[in-house]
Amino acid sequence: MKLHIKSKLMSIHDKMQILDEQDKIMYEVESKALSIKDKTYIKKADGADIAYIHAKMISLHNTYFAEMTNGKAFELNEELWHLTKDIIHIDEFGWQLEGDFLGHNYQIRDRHGDIIAMARRKWISLHNIYYLDIMAENLVDGIVTVFIVLEHMIRKREEAVARTNHSQPNN
Repeated sequence: MKLHIKSKLMSIHDKMQILDEQDKIMYEVESKALSIKDKTYIKKADGADIAYIHAKMISLHNTYFAEMTNGKAFELNEELWHLTKDIIHIDEFGWQLEGDFLGHNYQIRDRHGDIIAMARRKWISLHNIYYLDIMAENLVDGIVTVFIVLEHMIRKREEAVARTNHSQPNN
């Protein structure tokens, strides 16, 4: 299954549409504006809830919780000290995310090491466009939820880097 995600660059609310190859809306994602916990809701195109995502308020590194309507829940947090590539384990599913997160080029592996999804970003576009190739179609709701959580973590990391660069004096 091939999906692509469009998100608006300038919006009071973060909104994303996840579309199939025929540009049919499969999922809609909306984050609440000015939310301390970065609250986000994922729904199918028919309006059925899939997941609720929120950030941990106080943490040494980015930590997000996802509660899915199928009863599954998981926590995602950045693991520090991986020098060659980003790696995050999702123990609740037995999955591992690995790749270049800031480059928006990564994959999800199952507990056996098989790739179940790959994500990449289109760099030149008026909207942020991401491509998500899903090999395990029976896991699509979970994979989409993990993708959305990871994109929130990446955005927070990019914002932190921008703040750090902005606060350093020019030489």
